[in-house]
Amino acid sequence: MLFFPNLEYFLQGQVHILLREPLRNSSKPAHSKTAIRIAKVCRLVLAEVVRDEVEENLLLHAERLPALNADQLIEDYRHLIELANPEIIPYPDKDLVRLNRHLIRHAADVPVLMSAMASKPDWLLIHNTKHFTHAVAQRTSLRIATPAELFRALSALFR
Repeated sequence: MLFFPNLEYFLQGQVHILLREPLRNSSKPAHSKTAIRIAKVCRLVLAEVVRDEVEENLLLHAERLPALNADQLIEDYRHLIELANPEIIPYPDKDLVRLNRHLIRHAADVPVLMSAMASKPDWLLIHNTKHFTHAVAQRTSLRIATPAELFRALSALFR
């Protein structure tokens, strides 16, 4: 299992991860760690709008670190993205964003929501449950959960 201590703040912040239907062609035996098992059966989908926001925040955070730590933070992030090999979802059309403004309370969240809807994920993982509510989930037919909720649900499957 890989651990990126320099990305801890990223993982505790607003994480927007979309998971598509699990990959079913894995014939390797299950590992003992739930996270490794989940990584082998899930496909990460990353919206460009989210990637850009994360990278902007990462650079802002890195500016406050000593140079070596900042370089390591950026390298750890690049390595994480490389390992995850996410499917990238492009920015939604501006007209689509404008027309669907009614789906969520905060305008800044509409592009994220449109990207999620376009990718048709099994799960939209996000810590921002104040904005991405059960009502939003019902209006969009998305399964919205925190990463912890997903891991609890999936770990139960691997017991």
